[in-house]
Amino acid sequence: MLAAAMAAATPLVTVEDIVATRDISGVTISPDGRWAAYRVSEPSVAENRVALGWHIVGVNGGDHRRVADGGAARFSFAGTLIENAPIWDADSKGFHFLAMQDGAVGVWLRRTPRYRRLWAARDRLPIDAPIRVGLLAWIDPAISAPEARPIWSPDVDPKVLQTRAGRRAPGPGDNFDVLALADYVSISVDQANREHWLISDGRWLIRLMHHDGTLLGRSTLLVHEIEGVDSAAPKIAALQQFLALTARGEMPASLRPRESRAARWILELRTADALAAGASQKRIAEVLFGESVTARRWRIESASYRSRVQRLVKAAQQYLADPFSGPWFR
Repeated sequence: MLAAAMAAATPLVTVEDIVATRDISGVTISPDGRWAAYRVSEPSVAENRVALGWHIVGVNGGDHRRVADGGAARFSFAGTLIENAPIWDADSKGFHFLAMQDGAVGVWLRRTPRYRRLWAARDRLPIDAPIRVGLLAWIDPAISAPEARPIWSPDVDPKVLQTRAGRRAPGPGDNFDVLALADYVSISVDQANREHWLISDGRWLIRLMHHDGTLLGRSTLLVHEIEGVDSAAPKIAALQQFLALTARGEMPASLRPRESRAARWILELRTADALAAGASQKRIAEVLFGESVTARRWRIESASYRSRVQRLVKAAQQYLADPFSGPWFR
């Protein structure tokens, strides 16, 4: 009787409880040995997503706090959450990490002096002025990357799917209902009343440009317009993603983009920010590569690091001068 009573009083562990278990990964100690940075992943069954956050805690205890959003969760080909170790600055005053958020070209564009001048004068510019920089709508350069959802013009993004409303009677499963993907979508309407749809969760994105009518409030038979040979390839890849997403309600792991160059891109962005702050190449090397860079005669004794910084500076200057010269849309 006692055992039965204890069993009845013990709450049952459900599948949802197991799935929603929080996990800690990427624990990394700061160079001065005082702090530990780590990532907390918190799955949500109700929201069908994994929330990521970066935290720090004193190595000797106390002073624990959340310091940054971790962006959208990224998954391996096998469907497991990709771990991400932070990179501490050499002076232990901050750290950097990879986060799948808005596209790399948007990060560079919003750093350029030209974009900031246009943003400041936006109220005096024509309504279609964002097209000058490849966008359908302005994005505040001060907002964080997770909040930015740039909708690029088809003139700069070769993966944009051009669609029209079909006239024939749809077959089973042929109609598209944008409301089924409401959690993923943003929209901008141009002066010709064409709808520009962004469908993205931060790990992947699909762009639709709908030429007649509206996709709001009704399911629609879509006619996809794909032309050419070389120019058709990126659109066919985007169409494969779109078809898989609409069939499953989520993007299969095999179709999520995987970018092996992201770590270098972060170094280039950090270099651009350092140049804007007036840092010398030696100081950039010290912050990026820490004690590996010698304090004296660094041009000779740390020649390899000097060469790396020079390449990073060259890339940063190139992307600040022309954000679209990078490999972002390839």
